[in-house]
Amino acid sequence: MAKKSAAPSTDSLITAAKKGSSLTLIDVAKVAGVSPMTVSRALHRPELVNEDTREKVREAVRKTGYVPNMLAGGLASNKSRLVAIFLPTIANSIFADTVQSLMDRLTQAGYQTLLGLTGYSAEQEESLLEAVLGRRPDGIVLTGTLHTESSRLRLAQAGIPVVEAWDLSEAPLDMLVGFSHEKVGRRPPGIC
Repeated sequence: MAKKSAAPSTDSLITAAKKGSSLTLIDVAKVAGVSPMTVSRALHRPELVNEDTREKVREAVRKTGYVPNMLAGGLASNKSRLVAIFLPTIANSIFADTVQSLMDRLTQAGYQTLLGLTGYSAEQEESLLEAVLGRRPDGIVLTGTLHTESSRLRLAQAGIPVVEAWDLSEAPLDMLVGFSHEKVGRRPPGIC
């Protein structure tokens, strides 16, 4: 009768990971002594798993140093949990409060943010869009409403939510949160 092979030790899994082979959900399951589906549920839908099992999985994750493959999860769910935020610069503190609030709220909702700097250049924004859209973000926040035709076309074809901020436009790409710089700059009557 054939003997059942022993599960690999945590040390052998860590050694294998150091040699370049990534740890998988299956490896974490072996260390935790549960099924891969249970590991997946404990990590992504913890309310479905009892506390003792969740703790076993957390401990196995700590021991192995496992990092979930967000790309694989994104393929399965068609969600990247990534929102790109494009700013002209981080040198000007005028954007700091808005970006901090946006990032705080997105983090609370389970999203990661990717910050891109356009340098006030529509062409640089276009280049960033090309790189970011390949990562399939769940949304993009743009500063301003001036974009190249190529950027407008790519964003329309991407089919993801787009928020333009800090300006107004007669023809927004999708959603618009801004104000009229012209009206802000006009003097009210009686003020010198």
